[in-house]
Amino acid sequence: MEENGIIPDELDSACRQHAPMAVYLIPTFHNPSTATMPLSRRKEVAEIVRRHEVLLFEDDAYGQLEPNAVPLASLVPERTYFAASLSKCIAPGLRVSLLLTPDQASAEVLVSALRASVQMPAFLMVALVTRWLQDGSAEAIIGAILNESSARQKLAANVLVQHAYSRHPNGHHIWVPLPRNWAKRSSRRMFKGKGWLSLRQNYSASGKASPMRSGFRSAPRAAAPNWSGRWSSLRLH
Repeated sequence: MEENGIIPDELDSACRQHAPMAVYLIPTFHNPSTATMPLSRRKEVAEIVRRHEVLLFEDDAYGQLEPNAVPLASLVPERTYFAASLSKCIAPGLRVSLLLTPDQASAEVLVSALRASVQMPAFLMVALVTRWLQDGSAEAIIGAILNESSARQKLAANVLVQHAYSRHPNGHHIWVPLPRNWAKRSSRRMFKGKGWLSLRQNYSASGKASPMRSGFRSAPRAAAPNWSGRWSSLRLH
């Protein structure tokens, strides 16, 4: 995998070598790397999925924040289960997802499995989501979240101008490579109290830090200049 998502040649090689039944991908705002596949790569991936006759599970949790992205499901619909979550692009409390299956038979099998395991969302929440999708409320909320995400990404760009990191202009987080000599306590001391939220950080057996998935904590818009200024002394070395 690299900055444009999964590498087609590597996917093709893995399919030939291991003959998997299914492939799971996050083509838009990959979590945590932030990689988003361009259309040309999506077409390559779709062709590989079709050629090897594997099922594709497309996780589209952030798709509404990138309106120009073309779902893989539209390129290879006969082999794709497309899951769209609302908790990342509308509200965290909306535990409702939409699932598109390859065909009606697949949908019936899935519905039966969900009913058998009692995995159902609250009916009132489903009704609320349905109304928001129909009356334009969902679109308005997504627009506001896009504006806020874009503003926070600009803050990140200003304070990390001297450092390498990965991001999407509309994303909720950034992916920051940390120096090899950083240990767990070092990173905590560096970021503590600077308005930064460390969402994920893994460590090797030696205690060295891998890249960190991070985002700004919320802050009043009027306080943003001073708030971001607290990062002026940040040095990642």
